[in-house]
Amino acid sequence: MGKIVTRNSSLKKKDFEDNKSIFKVAVNVNRVYLQIAKYRHNPYRKKELILLGQALTDARNHDNTDRSYVVMTSKDVKTCFGDDIESMPKNSFLKVNQIK
Repeated sequence: MGKIVTRNSSLKKKDFEDNKSIFKVAVNVNRVYLQIAKYRHNPYRKKELILLGQALTDARNHDNTDRSYVVMTSKDVKTCFGDDIESMPKNSFLKVNQIK
């Protein structure tokens, strides 16, 4: 994996509403760690913890020049962040155009 090329615009909750279109999202790594800390002791959030951990593992295993973001699918972002998407800062979720 190389450099993540994104759009200049950030994504909002409405961008994740369409379940039919699945796209790649660059997620700010600080938001991933925040969700892990939030869900860590909740036994009902195991699926989310696995997805978040997998995103971090994937980022570590690839030569990603931008360490401030990890790549997840829009479906996984919706599962892991849900209603929190709206309350997070603008730089939290960026649509990935391509990975060079």
